[in-house]
Amino acid sequence: MWRRYQILLLSLLLLLIVGFVLVRPGMRPEERVVAQSSTSLSCEVFCSDTRVGASVAELTFSGDANSLSQLVLEVTVYKNGFAIGRFARVTPIRAGQKFEIIRPPGETGSAPGFDTLIVTAVRLQNGLVIVRVEGLDAGLNYFWRVHPVGGSGTEITVCQAVECPVDSEPPPQVPVIR
Repeated sequence: MWRRYQILLLSLLLLLIVGFVLVRPGMRPEERVVAQSSTSLSCEVFCSDTRVGASVAELTFSGDANSLSQLVLEVTVYKNGFAIGRFARVTPIRAGQKFEIIRPPGETGSAPGFDTLIVTAVRLQNGLVIVRVEGLDAGLNYFWRVHPVGGSGTEITVCQAVECPVDSEPPPQVPVIR
């Protein structure tokens, strides 16, 4: 008999703890969700449906047509790339833009991970900006941030470029009989 009450009391205690954590006094759950999603920067990676073997990133963040000319999109493949000055940027954010490579003073040479990046599409949808970037190197982690021109970004999102399989040999030619 005591065992049954013990299980009931533990269940009630667990329910109270979960209820307190989810709904704190003075803050409704729907307010928290709106606050989190209104400033979030997210990244999704996939294989291109138009270019064979090309890895694509789609970045989504809050904005409108007027804000695009006032924003900077930056990317690095180095863990502390923004801090050490090894990244790439594009501004204004529009389709067809190649990324400008930023290097620490005195550094020259190639910039693996950056040199083939290009913005291929920019869409506006329900208060969100969706930027499509192609030319990612498979397997690399890309750290992205968006901030106003002249400012600095604090919110960073990371995504890993996918490896898009490509057949190594073209299909055999079949003779056409006429």
